[in-house]
Amino acid sequence: MLKIISGFILLLVSLQLTAQDINYARSIIHEVCSRQYAGRGYAGDHDSLAAEFIVKKLQESGVKPLTKSYFQSFPLTVNVFPDSLKVSVNGKSLIPGEDFLIAPFSGEASGNYPISCLKRSLEKPRENMVLSLNWKRIKSEDKSASPPIGSNQLLARLLHPLGNSKKNGIEGVLIKTNTLPPYIQSKEAADRFLIVAKDSVIPRNPDSIHVTIDQKLKTDYKTQNIAGFIPGKSDSFIVFTAHYDHVGMMGKETYFPGAHDNASGTAMVLDLARHFNHANSTPKHNIAFIFFSGEELGLLGSQYFVEHPVLDLAKIKFLLNLDLTGSGGNGITVVNATEHKKIFNTLKSINNTYTFLPRIKSRGPAKNGDHWAFHQKGVPCFFIYTNGQYTQYHNIYDTADNVPLTAYNDLVKLIIAFTEKL
Repeated sequence: MLKIISGFILLLVSLQLTAQDINYARSIIHEVCSRQYAGRGYAGDHDSLAAEFIVKKLQESGVKPLTKSYFQSFPLTVNVFPDSLKVSVNGKSLIPGEDFLIAPFSGEASGNYPISCLKRSLEKPRENMVLSLNWKRIKSEDKSASPPIGSNQLLARLLHPLGNSKKNGIEGVLIKTNTLPPYIQSKEAADRFLIVAKDSVIPRNPDSIHVTIDQKLKTDYKTQNIAGFIPGKSDSFIVFTAHYDHVGMMGKETYFPGAHDNASGTAMVLDLARHFNHANSTPKHNIAFIFFSGEELGLLGSQYFVEHPVLDLAKIKFLLNLDLTGSGGNGITVVNATEHKKIFNTLKSINNTYTFLPRIKSRGPAKNGDHWAFHQKGVPCFFIYTNGQYTQYHNIYDTADNVPLTAYNDLVKLIIAFTEKL
């Protein structure tokens, strides 16, 4: 009985230590979402700047590098827009990120172009023209059509009635839509451009468009994962992961802060590192903290890590991937819950005891986060993301000031209590 009471008291003390953690998280989020880091992308090496900041915070918390260095470098290819980006229709300038987006696979452009509507009977397009399309029409005619910031395949499909060669005179496509879609990144570059603009900012019968796009396809670009750990009493590991990259810049003025996705998860993992290293006793297991790059380009960093592991994957007792943790008014979703029912029931039991979160939702396996590469290798893992009313995602409005961190403290407390159980 004394042992049980002592354990309960230690848990309460542990949870009390997180009372002001949200302030620490806010400071991290405000830093990495600032203009200095420009969306933590690859146009101006802002991923490396963010990585250096994360390592600084790990060092401040006393977390050791997992190998001789905190960094694990790996190459990727990415299409970026590092400098000029201007679009005007009928002489009216449009605001990047607010009025329009450039499809991430777009090529460079500079000039004035006539605008023509796409008609099936069109056989001789005007020279160097831009097609004007309405997204509602595309969607109604092609039920399988992807959102208008997809891949080169979408551009090819839109141009299909006229052929895919530049000989047809088509320089680009202008899509009109009610709301802008989430912005993403591309590993490819086309020889034309695609612009998605709000219908409300485009004249009813536009006749000309001026476009300036500075574009560069970076090949063999060196980015980095980051890994640190706190030594434990055994050779096994509890691992916390988060991706720190986001979709970067679109031109030299516009960037996507990525507070919810995923400065919030990055801050939470840094917060957990600080907590566990300041605990009163040596943990039973080693505790590792890994931050991935390349997630927004297709889970590249985590895939590279499992293919070039700097720790024995077989020694990972459990892994928690934290992404989109900036909300939480409606609780959390746990991906892979159906794969590890006993461990999921432990998580729910802890939550029921302390009523940290209003709901914990179970979900099966999904290739939607950096846990996936580990899951494919047989590593037991969960991917946790928050649910709530916050809707800003991959846009210019997902800022440090806007992200609510509704359930931040309670989620941290739940994770700490869950880790103690593990």
